[in-house]
Amino acid sequence: MAGRLGAALKGIRRRGVAGRIVRCLTLLLALLLVYLVLGEKPWDLREDIAARLAQEKDPTLEQNIAVGLYWAAAINAGMCLLLLASSRWWGRDLDWKDSGERLAASPTTIQVGPRLFWIGLTGAVVLAGALRWNLAHRSLWWDELWCVKHAVVGRHDPIQHESEELRFRDAGLDAALWYYKKPTNHYLHSTLSNLAVGAWQKLGGKDQTEFSDFVVRLPAYLAALASIAGIGILLRWWRYDVAGLTAAWLLAVHPEHIRYGVDARSYSMTVLFAILGCLALSALYFSRSGSWRPWLLFGLSQFFLVWNFLYAVWLAAAFFVAAGIILFKRSRDREARVRGVIRLVFVNVLAGMTFIQLFAPNFIQMKKWMITIHQTDPHQITWPLFQDTFSKIFFGMHWSGFHRIKGEDAPGVLDGIAEGDPLSISVMVLTVILMLAGMVHVSRRCRVLAVILWSVWGAGTVHLLTNYLTQQYYYPRFLIYLVVPLVAGLALGLERVMRIARREAGDPLTDVPRAIPVLVYLGMFAGFAWPEIKLLQQRPYAPLRNVAEFLEARNAESESGIVVVGYGLGGDIMRIYYPRTRFARSLAEVEKGAAVAAENGKPLYLFYGYSSFNRAMVPDGFSWIDDPEKFSEVAHFVGIEPDFYYWVLKWVGAGSAGEDGR
Repeated sequence: MAGRLGAALKGIRRRGVAGRIVRCLTLLLALLLVYLVLGEKPWDLREDIAARLAQEKDPTLEQNIAVGLYWAAAINAGMCLLLLASSRWWGRDLDWKDSGERLAASPTTIQVGPRLFWIGLTGAVVLAGALRWNLAHRSLWWDELWCVKHAVVGRHDPIQHESEELRFRDAGLDAALWYYKKPTNHYLHSTLSNLAVGAWQKLGGKDQTEFSDFVVRLPAYLAALASIAGIGILLRWWRYDVAGLTAAWLLAVHPEHIRYGVDARSYSMTVLFAILGCLALSALYFSRSGSWRPWLLFGLSQFFLVWNFLYAVWLAAAFFVAAGIILFKRSRDREARVRGVIRLVFVNVLAGMTFIQLFAPNFIQMKKWMITIHQTDPHQITWPLFQDTFSKIFFGMHWSGFHRIKGEDAPGVLDGIAEGDPLSISVMVLTVILMLAGMVHVSRRCRVLAVILWSVWGAGTVHLLTNYLTQQYYYPRFLIYLVVPLVAGLALGLERVMRIARREAGDPLTDVPRAIPVLVYLGMFAGFAWPEIKLLQQRPYAPLRNVAEFLEARNAESESGIVVVGYGLGGDIMRIYYPRTRFARSLAEVEKGAAVAAENGKPLYLFYGYSSFNRAMVPDGFSWIDDPEKFSEVAHFVGIEPDFYYWVLKWVGAGSAGEDGR
């Protein structure tokens, strides 16, 4: 080992990228060793942590951070030593010869001039921004507000138990990165959102308790727009110009991407990093033999993919396999393949080291919430949930529609088919056929590019199958990255139809007949999805801010003020918008709220959402809530899902105060 380290130290003087990497690893090792010597030691915290556990309290966030970062640093110091000792292997040049397939990998199909392409792509990005604008500016929903509460802005807490006096606890960057008592905190987005809100507060002269719904969502919103541009650039790089524009426009109007393109968590960024991974794999295939840039780009994309969203580990694994296939396609020389595999492992080890260092404090907190989730909200894969996954990825809609509120219904994919609607049937059949045709077409043109797209489909399939077999926690949004091969395959299929429909040369944007298949399908898809797209334009995700504004108005109208009770799931999180909310999870706590209102001569207002969940989990309170002699509905506010609808009721039972609070 000493001899190998000596050779590695000699490699510090090596020129080129490998030499710079060796020097960076040496510097990193030195920094890690300094941290291990001077940093807070886990064994120094052992007694304090044990004392908290004895009191049935979790370790503090600071303790989790200190323990996690220290052991991660120890692991990475060892990894640095191994990498330095093995630099003679991973630092070798690849000496690949051109595979001879580069032109086949970039077929000249239907070309679009650069100016027209960028105008068309810009149009798709502008449309995407407009379709997501209203939703991005409206009220946050429960999961987003949980991030606001613990990782982005902060929260108001009573100074003492049940005290009316509140104090604000700011959420710092450490919480954004490492508060992981629930998987609801998606740390990369929370960190960027924390920084964005902090800048907005300083530039606007705002108080630290204030925030903008749009600014909280800004990282996701920008990532969504970048994804629209990214899918177009990816396919243009493959020399599918029309397909690139078509894919961008399809992604711009896809309802599932509209919805999660503004959600203040990681889903929008997962789509972006999936596209970045496809670009990195393409760069590996198209690159010159000795270049390190595509390899480092691939490692970077692997790191961001998993760090951004832990469940994307299946996609990172699929990309690793795809990269291995590309290596074997690039060269038939055994020695070159071995060197390529070593370099592939090396860049993924670098990505893993970075991930471990940044994620280690979260690992410590995972065990408890994984057990809790299985006990309280298992949400495992069922046949209806699988159908919903298919329909949301392919069409951005629920498989089966549902009754919303006050007679308003939302159609699903199955409803249109069951009613024999020609548009629904045509879009469903054409979408599947065109996507498969596009995948077959690219497979015949260049198997490597097909491998890149099929690897994403494979990741989603393995994710589904693994979660089903192990009965793990699952939501369809976990597979949001599947919209990437979907729109790419659809666009490639449509471009193939254009070539079959009319083969003579000409610019497709001036030769209208050749563009008809693309325009017709885009119009059909948008028309089919329009009810869902329209809904996302008109409604907030969940109307919690609307409820808070209604309550603020009632509080201002009352001379004595009002008492507000939030019942069940969705009641506690309202404190972000309306800090004076009392949280009730049982009939006894509703009764207590009524007693406080009567004692102080104030009107009592109660609100609740998540009706089906709360009626199942905390049913006793509804014996009063549904009694017209005790509560009278004064308002309701709608969201994009039935569970996101909120009712506001006023206490009219014995001891209730009048409208003016007297």
